[in-house]
Amino acid sequence: MPPKKDPAIDKIKQNQSDVNKKLEEQDKRLKSLEVRINKNELAVKEMERSIQVINGQMTDLKRQHSKSCIILNGKDLPRRTQDEDPTAIFIKQVWRKYAVRITEDELAVVHRTGSGGLIAKFNKFNEGSGYYSLAVRRGKGSMNPNGHINVYANLMLTRYDAKVRFYAAIAKKHGTILFYEQLLSGRIGIVVPDPKEVGKTKKIAVDDFEDLKPFLTAPVLQEVEEKNKQRKQRRSKAKATLNSNQVDELLRSEGEDESRMEEA
Repeated sequence: MPPKKDPAIDKIKQNQSDVNKKLEEQDKRLKSLEVRINKNELAVKEMERSIQVINGQMTDLKRQHSKSCIILNGKDLPRRTQDEDPTAIFIKQVWRKYAVRITEDELAVVHRTGSGGLIAKFNKFNEGSGYYSLAVRRGKGSMNPNGHINVYANLMLTRYDAKVRFYAAIAKKHGTILFYEQLLSGRIGIVVPDPKEVGKTKKIAVDDFEDLKPFLTAPVLQEVEEKNKQRKQRRSKAKATLNSNQVDELLRSEGEDESRMEEA
């Protein structure tokens, strides 16, 4: 006679079979989940790349707007008056400081800034124009002629490029870059030693922070952090001594230059 089947053993075998099936199903689900996760990770990376491209395009669009403007500031600028002519003041002060002649037909509009400076939007940019002569100043003493006059002309920068310029200024102070300037493209250009040729230099137009990162050493970043803390402290102290209307004006002034030109 064949041995009797043990129901307990059969039950164990059946349970084991059920467990194996469940494990197989779970394994399939895990593999499917892994495939979906990988696809999602690729999609997220692609989105990040797209966002970087979009941010770069937006910054460049802002540059196209900003680079047509020149800001004039300094304590020797005439103070704002009720019936003043900002265009005439801008033209006169540029001639006084830089001996650059600008005609009214070169200017689309001129406004006062919240800090009392003057911002001019140009409509002529060719070599020989007032804009070009003012924006491209080369040679010893050309950047700041008539140094006794505290009036200074600078190309308008986007917030992004203003931040790049700030970093570059600190890096120059620490000697990791040799020179920096505002380019006609609206970007910041830096001059650094050429690692391939001793005694040679090369110019880099900073498109993003990756271009600047090799020159942001630990001492540079430390001073950047200290400067940021000092700026926050100055702003906090200023706000503590102002009335509510003045606080509102202080908060608005940071982006006012850009918004004024957009309105124009």
